[in-house]
Amino acid sequence: MRFAATYRDGVSAEGRPAFVVADGAFLVIEVEGGRPMRWPAAEVRDADPPEAVRPTLRLRRLGSDERLSVDDAEAAAAIRAACPDLAKGEGGGRAVWRPVLLWGGAAVAVVGLFFWLVLPALAGFIAEAIPSDLERRFGARLVPGIADAVGRRTGEGTAVCGDSDGDARLTALVDRVRPPADDIVPLRVWVVRSPLVNAVALPGGHIVVFSGLLGFAESGDELAGVLAHEIGHVMLRHPTRMAIERATVSAFFGLFFGDVAGGTVLGGVGTLLLGNAYSRDMERAADELGADILGRNGLDPRALARFFERLSAQYKDQERLLAFFSTHPPSDERAAAFDVPPAEIRPIDPEQWRSVRRMCGK
Repeated sequence: MRFAATYRDGVSAEGRPAFVVADGAFLVIEVEGGRPMRWPAAEVRDADPPEAVRPTLRLRRLGSDERLSVDDAEAAAAIRAACPDLAKGEGGGRAVWRPVLLWGGAAVAVVGLFFWLVLPALAGFIAEAIPSDLERRFGARLVPGIADAVGRRTGEGTAVCGDSDGDARLTALVDRVRPPADDIVPLRVWVVRSPLVNAVALPGGHIVVFSGLLGFAESGDELAGVLAHEIGHVMLRHPTRMAIERATVSAFFGLFFGDVAGGTVLGGVGTLLLGNAYSRDMERAADELGADILGRNGLDPRALARFFERLSAQYKDQERLLAFFSTHPPSDERAAAFDVPPAEIRPIDPEQWRSVRRMCGK
């Protein structure tokens, strides 16, 4: 049977009188003055959502803006019988999910570009603009969290064994490594009781050295070399840049998990810096600056080269398991960067070194 219908071509809003016939696997649409159109029944869909309640049956064809409306109940029943996929979405649900996936993918791409390209550049700009006093206070707040996370307490005491502001033994050694820019970037070195062979620079000139590194180092010159490398990070504002990036990321995800300015941010920053998650370019820049600091202070950069060679020989392919090497260049490469004899060598006093090494006890 032929049923009266209204056809719209999807270009203009004007409806044109038409007739529709259910012809096997097709709906044949006849519009006055035009050639008959054949819509495959498998491509015909209900143009209204399932919850819509209206006497008119409005149809659409997949991949087209064309519409067909029928008002007759008998016609609607015949068309529903001829088009078994009428209630399906675009391609079995693709009509609903396609825009969601497209917009969702675009949003993920924008967020990814922000975190990958925009945020690092922005973090560097912000790091240079932060007042040094604020930067130093922020770094000091991270020390207890790191000590609690990986440090070992003794009895009711703290995992922090001492720092260069209050321990004359450590102060004397740190004084040998202070760069000329120390009046701009004050240093405070902390020693934390922990088996980690690691040291970490924090914003504002704070440097945490773990007792595991003191146990592994064989001389004060090796410790001085590690400190010089971390001081290089401090002078280049790397910890502050990374802290800003981590705080931004933590705050972003905190919007979804309900913690925007509390433990999530500080915990995320401390964890990131503890893992030394700098780029290799940052690590190489800190190595170069550290070697210069050692040479200008009469300390032998080759001591740190020996430290890396011994660490590489002991752990071989396990370097990636050490926190100190999470993103650092390979030990042999770093050893070569420090294998430069200075014009003058004034080693760290052995007794001074042994005194610092005993700060956390045996």
